[in-house]
Amino acid sequence: MQSQMDADKASAVIALIDSGKSQRAACAEIGVGEATFRLWKDNDPVLATQYTRACEARGLLLAEEALEIADNLEIPSDHKRLMLDQRKWFSSKLNRGLLGDKIAAEVSGPNGEAVEIKWKD
Repeated sequence: MQSQMDADKASAVIALIDSGKSQRAACAEIGVGEATFRLWKDNDPVLATQYTRACEARGLLLAEEALEIADNLEIPSDHKRLMLDQRKWFSSKLNRGLLGDKIAAEVSGPNGEAVEIKWKD
């Protein structure tokens, strides 16, 4: 496992992820082990930010691809449904704030009043 980051290889992996490839496929194409790439990402905040942005871009590409699949009349409907569900689910995970389901939890006391907190000594 390479511990010293190769900036050119790291940038190439990021570019491939940004274009829609998975981390596994991008690492294999560039010749970097996935564990090595994760180590680089964990130790370099700039690379971690670039990776996050690339994953978000990948999620948007999957969402756009879902639209193209939905409009394609040549794909059988049962196969199309599976393809769409997979892309919608995965793109929502890559872009939770933009494409994911919003889940909000609110805690209130009786009749919607504030919750009373009592400390025991």
